[in-house]
Amino acid sequence: MNPFSHLKIRELIVALGSPFFPPFDPPPLNLPTRLSDIDRMKADVTGEAIDQFHNSVVENVSTKFGLLARSDYESYGSGYASFADVFLFRKKALKIQSRKISEVVKGVKKTVDLEDHIYEGVRFLLSREAPVFAFGMDTESTTYQGGKCRGGSSGFLSKERLGSVPAYWWPKNTVAVTRMFQAHGLKILDRATLATDLDFDAEIATNLKLTDNPRFAVFDVFFNWMD
Repeated sequence: MNPFSHLKIRELIVALGSPFFPPFDPPPLNLPTRLSDIDRMKADVTGEAIDQFHNSVVENVSTKFGLLARSDYESYGSGYASFADVFLFRKKALKIQSRKISEVVKGVKKTVDLEDHIYEGVRFLLSREAPVFAFGMDTESTTYQGGKCRGGSSGFLSKERLGSVPAYWWPKNTVAVTRMFQAHGLKILDRATLATDLDFDAEIATNLKLTDNPRFAVFDVFFNWMD
Protein backbone atom coordinates (compact mmCIF):
# COMPACT_ATOMS: atom_id res chain seq x y z
CA MET A 1 0.00 0.00 0.00
CA ASN A 2 1.05 3.58 -0.52
CA PRO A 3 2.44 5.15 2.64
CA PHE A 4 0.90 8.59 2.33
CA SER A 5 -2.70 8.14 3.48
CA HIS A 6 -4.67 4.92 3.62
CA LEU A 7 -7.75 6.84 4.72
CA LYS A 8 -7.55 8.93 1.55
CA ILE A 9 -7.26 5.78 -0.58
CA ARG A 10 -10.39 4.45 1.11
CA GLU A 11 -12.25 7.71 0.47
CA LEU A 12 -11.08 7.82 -3.16
CA ILE A 13 -12.27 4.27 -3.83
CA VAL A 14 -15.69 5.04 -2.34
CA ALA A 15 -15.92 8.14 -4.52
CA LEU A 16 -15.07 6.08 -7.62
CA GLY A 17 -17.79 3.59 -6.78
CA SER A 18 -15.49 0.58 -6.61
CA PRO A 19 -16.32 -1.50 -3.51
CA PHE A 20 -13.68 -3.66 -1.86
CA PHE A 21 -14.06 -7.43 -1.79
CA PRO A 22 -11.73 -10.33 -0.86
CA PRO A 23 -8.81 -10.59 -1.47
CA PHE A 24 -8.80 -6.78 -1.52
CA ASP A 25 -9.09 -5.50 2.03
CA PRO A 26 -10.14 -1.92 2.76
CA PRO A 27 -7.14 0.08 3.94
CA PRO A 28 -7.28 0.39 7.75
CA LEU A 29 -8.31 3.76 9.10
CA ASN A 30 -5.26 4.02 11.34
CA LEU A 31 -2.14 2.39 9.95
CA PRO A 32 1.10 2.94 11.89
CA THR A 33 3.82 4.86 10.08
CA ARG A 34 6.24 1.98 10.56
CA LEU A 35 4.91 -1.50 9.85
CA SER A 36 5.80 -4.25 12.30
CA ASP A 37 7.10 -7.59 11.03
CA ILE A 38 3.64 -9.13 11.59
CA ASP A 39 1.98 -6.32 9.63
CA ARG A 40 4.47 -6.84 6.81
CA MET A 41 3.77 -10.58 6.70
CA LYS A 42 0.03 -9.87 6.53
CA ALA A 43 0.64 -7.40 3.69
CA ASP A 44 2.72 -9.98 1.82
CA VAL A 45 -0.02 -12.61 2.19
CA THR A 46 -2.65 -10.16 0.95
CA GLY A 47 -0.45 -9.18 -2.00
CA GLU A 48 0.07 -12.82 -2.95
CA ALA A 49 -3.67 -13.49 -2.78
CA ILE A 50 -4.35 -10.48 -5.00
CA ASP A 51 -1.80 -11.70 -7.56
CA GLN A 52 -3.42 -15.14 -7.55
CA PHE A 53 -6.83 -13.52 -8.06
CA HIS A 54 -5.54 -11.41 -10.95
CA ASN A 55 -3.89 -14.45 -12.52
CA SER A 56 -7.13 -16.44 -12.42
CA VAL A 57 -9.02 -13.55 -14.05
CA VAL A 58 -6.39 -13.26 -16.80
CA GLU A 59 -6.54 -17.01 -17.46
CA ASN A 60 -10.34 -16.85 -17.77
CA VAL A 61 -10.23 -13.87 -20.13
CA SER A 62 -7.42 -15.18 -22.35
CA THR A 63 -9.03 -18.63 -22.62
CA LYS A 64 -12.48 -17.28 -23.50
CA PHE A 65 -11.20 -14.97 -26.24
CA GLY A 66 -8.39 -17.19 -27.56
CA LEU A 67 -5.67 -14.71 -26.62
CA LEU A 68 -2.14 -15.13 -25.34
CA ALA A 69 -1.09 -13.39 -22.12
CA ARG A 70 2.28 -12.15 -20.94
CA SER A 71 1.97 -11.23 -17.28
CA ASP A 72 4.43 -9.49 -14.98
CA TYR A 73 3.78 -9.84 -11.26
CA GLU A 74 7.41 -9.15 -10.35
CA SER A 75 7.49 -5.33 -10.47
CA TYR A 76 9.49 -5.39 -13.73
CA GLY A 77 12.23 -7.33 -11.98
CA SER A 78 13.16 -4.75 -9.35
CA GLY A 79 11.70 -2.19 -6.97
CA TYR A 80 7.98 -2.28 -6.26
CA ALA A 81 4.97 -1.89 -8.55
CA SER A 82 1.50 -1.36 -7.11
CA PHE A 83 0.00 -3.29 -10.04
CA ALA A 84 0.34 -6.34 -12.25
CA ASP A 85 1.20 -5.71 -15.90
CA VAL A 86 -0.66 -7.97 -18.35
CA PHE A 87 -0.31 -7.88 -22.15
CA LEU A 88 -3.09 -9.67 -24.06
CA PHE A 89 -2.54 -10.33 -27.76
CA ARG A 90 -3.52 -12.55 -30.67
CA LYS A 91 -1.43 -15.62 -31.52
CA LYS A 92 -0.79 -14.37 -35.06
CA ALA A 93 1.92 -11.73 -35.31
CA LEU A 94 0.95 -8.38 -36.76
CA LYS A 95 4.10 -8.48 -38.89
CA ILE A 96 7.39 -10.34 -39.19
CA GLN A 97 10.63 -8.49 -39.92
CA SER A 98 13.82 -10.23 -41.05
CA ARG A 99 17.25 -8.85 -40.28
CA LYS A 100 20.88 -9.89 -40.13
CA ILE A 101 23.38 -9.28 -37.36
CA SER A 102 27.06 -10.07 -36.95
CA GLU A 103 28.17 -12.15 -33.98
CA VAL A 104 31.45 -13.62 -32.85
CA VAL A 105 31.03 -17.31 -32.01
CA LYS A 106 34.07 -19.14 -30.62
CA GLY A 107 36.31 -16.48 -32.05
CA VAL A 108 34.73 -16.59 -35.49
CA LYS A 109 32.64 -13.72 -36.87
CA LYS A 110 29.38 -14.95 -38.35
CA THR A 111 26.28 -13.44 -39.92
CA VAL A 112 23.10 -14.52 -38.15
CA ASP A 113 19.58 -14.37 -39.61
CA LEU A 114 16.89 -13.20 -37.17
CA GLU A 115 13.14 -12.79 -37.35
CA ASP A 116 11.29 -10.26 -35.18
CA HIS A 117 7.64 -11.17 -34.65
CA ILE A 118 5.69 -8.02 -33.73
CA TYR A 119 2.51 -8.47 -31.71
CA GLU A 120 -0.10 -5.77 -31.18
CA GLY A 121 -2.54 -6.02 -28.34
CA VAL A 122 -3.80 -4.34 -25.19
CA ARG A 123 -1.83 -3.89 -21.99
CA PHE A 124 -3.84 -4.06 -18.77
CA LEU A 125 -2.64 -2.61 -15.48
CA LEU A 126 -4.35 -4.42 -12.59
CA SER A 127 -3.97 -2.48 -9.36
CA ARG A 128 -2.93 -4.19 -6.14
CA GLU A 129 -4.15 -1.19 -4.16
CA ALA A 130 -7.83 -1.66 -5.01
CA PRO A 131 -10.06 -3.59 -7.46
CA VAL A 132 -9.51 -1.21 -10.39
CA PHE A 133 -7.69 -1.43 -13.73
CA ALA A 134 -6.57 0.64 -16.70
CA PHE A 135 -5.64 -0.37 -20.25
CA GLY A 136 -4.19 0.84 -23.50
CA MET A 137 -2.82 -0.31 -26.84
CA ASP A 138 0.76 -1.57 -26.93
CA THR A 139 3.17 -3.77 -28.89
CA GLU A 140 5.70 -6.41 -27.96
CA SER A 141 8.10 -8.50 -30.01
CA THR A 142 9.73 -11.91 -29.93
CA THR A 143 13.00 -12.57 -31.76
CA TYR A 144 13.66 -15.97 -33.33
CA GLN A 145 16.82 -17.52 -34.70
CA GLY A 146 16.33 -20.70 -36.71
CA GLY A 147 12.88 -21.14 -35.22
CA LYS A 148 14.15 -20.82 -31.64
CA CYS A 149 13.30 -17.88 -29.40
CA ARG A 150 16.34 -15.82 -28.42
CA GLY A 151 14.73 -12.79 -26.82
CA GLY A 152 12.23 -10.03 -27.32
CA SER A 153 11.06 -6.64 -26.15
CA SER A 154 8.28 -5.17 -24.04
CA GLY A 155 7.62 -1.89 -22.32
CA PHE A 156 5.44 0.25 -20.11
CA LEU A 157 1.97 1.48 -20.96
CA SER A 158 2.62 5.08 -21.97
CA LYS A 159 0.30 7.83 -20.80
CA GLU A 160 -0.37 8.75 -24.43
CA ARG A 161 -1.89 5.31 -25.04
CA LEU A 162 -4.12 5.08 -21.99
CA GLY A 163 -7.58 4.00 -23.12
CA SER A 164 -6.52 3.43 -26.74
CA VAL A 165 -7.03 0.20 -28.70
CA PRO A 166 -5.47 -1.24 -31.90
CA ALA A 167 -7.41 -0.16 -34.95
CA TYR A 168 -7.74 -3.37 -36.94
CA TRP A 169 -9.14 -5.92 -34.50
CA TRP A 170 -9.58 -4.75 -30.92
CA PRO A 171 -12.42 -2.20 -31.20
CA LYS A 172 -15.09 -4.88 -31.57
CA ASN A 173 -13.52 -7.04 -28.86
CA THR A 174 -12.21 -4.61 -26.27
CA VAL A 175 -15.66 -3.92 -24.84
CA ALA A 176 -16.26 -7.65 -24.36
CA VAL A 177 -12.81 -8.19 -22.84
CA THR A 178 -13.10 -5.27 -20.41
CA ARG A 179 -16.62 -6.34 -19.45
CA MET A 180 -15.25 -9.73 -18.46
CA PHE A 181 -12.70 -8.05 -16.19
CA GLN A 182 -15.59 -6.04 -14.74
CA ALA A 183 -17.65 -9.21 -14.27
CA HIS A 184 -14.95 -10.32 -11.83
CA GLY A 185 -15.51 -7.15 -9.80
CA LEU A 186 -12.74 -5.00 -11.26
CA LYS A 187 -13.69 -1.42 -12.13
CA ILE A 188 -12.25 0.22 -15.23
CA LEU A 189 -10.81 3.71 -14.79
CA ASP A 190 -10.97 5.79 -17.97
CA ARG A 191 -8.34 8.30 -19.04
CA ALA A 192 -10.26 11.33 -17.77
CA THR A 193 -10.61 9.81 -14.31
CA LEU A 194 -6.98 8.70 -14.20
CA ALA A 195 -5.78 12.19 -15.14
CA THR A 196 -7.86 13.91 -12.44
CA ASP A 197 -5.70 15.71 -9.87
CA LEU A 198 -6.04 14.54 -6.28
CA ASP A 199 -7.87 17.01 -4.08
CA PHE A 200 -5.50 16.30 -1.19
CA ASP A 201 -1.75 16.53 -0.71
CA ALA A 202 0.21 13.35 -1.33
CA GLU A 203 3.77 12.18 -1.73
CA ILE A 204 3.99 9.09 -3.91
CA ALA A 205 7.29 7.46 -4.82
CA THR A 206 6.89 6.63 -8.51
CA ASN A 207 8.72 6.73 -11.82
CA LEU A 208 5.41 6.68 -13.71
CA LYS A 209 3.82 10.02 -12.75
CA LEU A 210 0.99 10.55 -15.22
CA THR A 211 0.96 14.32 -15.66
CA ASP A 212 3.39 17.22 -15.36
CA ASN A 213 1.12 18.95 -12.85
CA PRO A 214 2.58 19.60 -9.39
CA ARG A 215 -0.20 17.50 -7.85
CA PHE A 216 -0.39 13.77 -8.20
CA ALA A 217 -3.28 12.26 -10.17
CA VAL A 218 -5.65 9.37 -9.53
CA PHE A 219 -3.44 7.21 -11.78
CA ASP A 220 -0.45 7.71 -9.48
CA VAL A 221 -2.34 6.33 -6.48
CA PHE A 222 -3.20 2.98 -8.05
CA PHE A 223 -0.45 2.52 -10.64
CA ASN A 224 2.91 3.53 -9.22
CA TRP A 225 6.32 1.93 -9.66
CA MET A 226 9.66 2.78 -8.13
CA ASP A 227 12.86 1.01 -9.09
